[in-house]
Amino acid sequence: MTRRTTSSASAAMAWLISALFSTALAQPVSGGNDVDAFAARLKAQYPATRFDAVMPAPVPNLYEVTMGKNVAYVEPTGRYFLFGHVWDMQARKDLTADRKAALDKVDPAALPKELAIRSVRGSGKRVLYVMADPQCGYCRQLERAVGDLDDVSVYTFLLPILGPESRRLAADVWCAPDKGAAWRDWMLRGVSPPPAGSSCETPFAAIERLAESMGIGATPALVAADGRKHAGALPAAELSAWLGPVGAAPRDAATTTVKTPAR
Repeated sequence: MTRRTTSSASAAMAWLISALFSTALAQPVSGGNDVDAFAARLKAQYPATRFDAVMPAPVPNLYEVTMGKNVAYVEPTGRYFLFGHVWDMQARKDLTADRKAALDKVDPAALPKELAIRSVRGSGKRVLYVMADPQCGYCRQLERAVGDLDDVSVYTFLLPILGPESRRLAADVWCAPDKGAAWRDWMLRGVSPPPAGSSCETPFAAIERLAESMGIGATPALVAADGRKHAGALPAAELSAWLGPVGAAPRDAATTTVKTPAR
């Protein structure tokens, strides 16, 4: 029964793809007014759906349609939608993944830097935003990798999601006289920060709301200066490549400078 069901599903999918592409090839997609007309037709066909962008797809005779962070490829009648990834096999590139990554960017200008611990390596000309938990092992790996970089300003948002002990440690770090030193001492050397006083207020509820709005539910989470996101730690060389070349200096000047230890 399972084999027969699978065979039927495969046959149905092959028929759908064949029908879709034969329809698409009969109605070539160009641009300009054709795209505008198609977008208007889609909105009329599916009034309950919000279409954020419509454009010619990388595949000839199809349209690329974005709905929030979802990407679909649609033939010119607007009846058939394909949800999946388009690969450029010659360039060895996942075009859909690139598009989704662009849709998933955040606005760094909207990040409340006053809720972060800021430290600078070298000239600080590159910028990295990090969400980290004090009990997260991968966050420790990331902290070591960051310590091997030059020319980077790091904004660390404490996101204690691993339980009460994480929240206690994060509060101790945030309430320390030197937040940056307390964070590095704990993450790199296991030196506990002094206990937080009862009158010290923490920003963790606001940071949790921020993380949720950005679709972040695990640590470490990285955001580059151009809004790209990355989940998980990276070795120093890969992190440097991901951040890109050195750009303009950060606009705000109040810093805690951290010198990279000599090796």
